[in-house]
Order: sequence, then C-alpha cells, then structure tokens
Amino acid sequence: MDMRSMRKLSAALQGVQALVRRGTRRIIDFIRKNGGRIAYYALVAVALCAIARAAEIYRADNAAEEALVLPAVDALDVLEEEPAPEVLLPEDWRLLRGYSDEPQWRSELGMWETHPAVDYACAGVLCLQDGIVRTVGVSGVYAFLDYRQDTKDECSRLLDLARQVEAGCVMPLPVLLREGEDRTALRRVMADGIAQVCEEAEAMGLRVVLEDFDSPRAPFGRLEELCWFLREIPALGCAFDTGNFLIHGQDVLAAYAPLRPRIRHVHLKDRLDSPRWGDDETPDCAGKVWYPAPAGSGLLPSGKILDRLEADGYDGWCVLEHFGARDQLDCMRREAEWLRARRA
Repeated sequence: MDMRSMRKLSAALQGVQALVRRGTRRIIDFIRKNGGRIAYYALVAVALCAIARAAEIYRADNAAEEALVLPAVDALDVLEEEPAPEVLLPEDWRLLRGYSDEPQWRSELGMWETHPAVDYACAGVLCLQDGIVRTVGVSGVYAFLDYRQDTKDECSRLLDLARQVEAGCVMPLPVLLREGEDRTALRRVMADGIAQVCEEAEAMGLRVVLEDFDSPRAPFGRLEELCWFLREIPALGCAFDTGNFLIHGQDVLAAYAPLRPRIRHVHLKDRLDSPRWGDDETPDCAGKVWYPAPAGSGLLPSGKILDRLEADGYDGWCVLEHFGARDQLDCMRREAEWLRARRA
C-alpha cells in the first residue's frame, strides 16, 4: 500500500472514531436524561416475560393434572356408557333447616361448616347404578361442641335432631386444641362433657359414639387417646374411621382389635398419596399429604377391614366416606361396583 492510500485509510479511521465518540456521548447523555424511563420500560419487559413464562408453566401443570386424574380403562368405565342418575342439589340451603344449622365459619377447623350435620345412608347401596334409592335412613348426626363452655343448648339441639330423624347414633365431637393448651387437662374437660351427653342421650334411647378424628390437634384421634375416652365413659361407643389412624402414623388393622368390642359405627374411608380423586389435602403427623379416594381404590386395606367386621358379626352402620372428593357420584358408583365384586 502506498503512502497516499495509507493517509486515506488513516483519515477514514479517524472519521469513524469521531463518529463513535459522538454517538457514545449522545447515548450517554440520553441515558442520563432518561435513565428512569429506560429502567421503567425494562422492568415492564421483564414482568411481561415472567407472566408469559408463568402462563406456560400453569398450562403445562394443568395438562399434567388432567392426564393424572383420568381414570384407567377398566371394567368400571363401562358404567360411563349408561346415563348417569340425576343428582339434585338444593337451590337454597335454607331447605336444609331442620337437618342442619346455618353455615358458620369454624376457626378451629379452618372451614365453613353446617352443624349439626347429618350422615345419610342407603340400605340398598348397590342400587346406585340404576339411580334409584329404595331405602334411605340417617346413620348418624354430629356436631362440634366446645366443652370449655356451657354446651347445654347445643347438646339439646343435637339430641333433638337425632331423635327427630331416627339417627343410628350421635357424635358430639369436641372442638380441636388451641395453641398452647394442655392436652391432658383439656381431655379431662372433654370427657366430662361427653359423659353428660351420654347420660342425656341414654334417657332418649340414643347411642353416642366418638371417632378417631384426622387432626393432630384432636386429643382423641390417636388409638391410645380414643381408648382412654372409652375407658372413662362406659356408655360411649367407637365410631371406627378407617382412614384416620393413618394421619396419626398408626396402622388401622392394629387399631381394630382393641377397639372392636366398642365399635358401634363405621366410616369406611380410603386415602391416596396423589390427587387422582380430589385435591383436598390432609397432612399426617410426619407432614406427608394424603388425598381422598373411593373405598377399595386407595392404599388402605378396606377389604380386610370389611372381612374382619363380617367375621366378628358386626351388624351396624357402615358409611362410605370420601370427604373432599372431586366427584362424589363417581366415587359412589365405583364403591358400589367394588362391593358388588366382593359379593360375587
């Protein structure tokens, strides 16, 4: 390259450098003057990207959950080819007056409840497939009572309701422990209150039961605690809930033997460790979460429990319970098929 060409190239490079310096100064001046506005738009852009990503994750999770809850293709799916029986729900909850109080917030349970509640039972449960309920009875009524205070009026309403609907039993559940309360001392208070309910119920020809409740804050949920109540109150019967001992880290089959002489009522409840049948979560004492399932479709030995009850001559109520299930009717149909298969 000759000297003339080199001078031209040098001049061109100097010109480019000057343009870069002027452009850089203008960009710096613009940022200094409009820095806040630039930061604002940058944050907006980041937020929009985050929202878009969250939407993608949400759609992916929903797709995964829908795939999870699809029932397996088996003999039970044949039932879907038949027209499902019509389910009529009350359009106005006031229609339930006489069977339940108005809805009220239960802080000790963390949910809305209507109490006293009624357990309805169908004597011919296998007839659910054709949508015809031939015989209906009331297996039991229950209410949560705070025995720290006077429960006379609530107890009277509960017992009057049980007599009115000819219930098979009454379950006056104590409210749960508050933080910092003495478990042993409050258990004594609860036992005295339940003993009074038993005395009044006996005069009315009613049977009183207590279940193994599925909460660590229930001082009557564990096997040894429930046995304590039964020893302290001779007139009290056991409502054997097959799905609740699991929540306390206890084996339901091991709990059956010591309780069998006092079992007067049974809640046949099953559980799964995945939300196939419903999203209602119940954590156990170790923090593991359990979900509802139709009896015979979960991880608990529901069939073995029924075998033992039948072998021991139990002839009382056995309520199929799947509290929190997403599709109650579907659970009942599957349970009916499961019971029918057991009889085959």
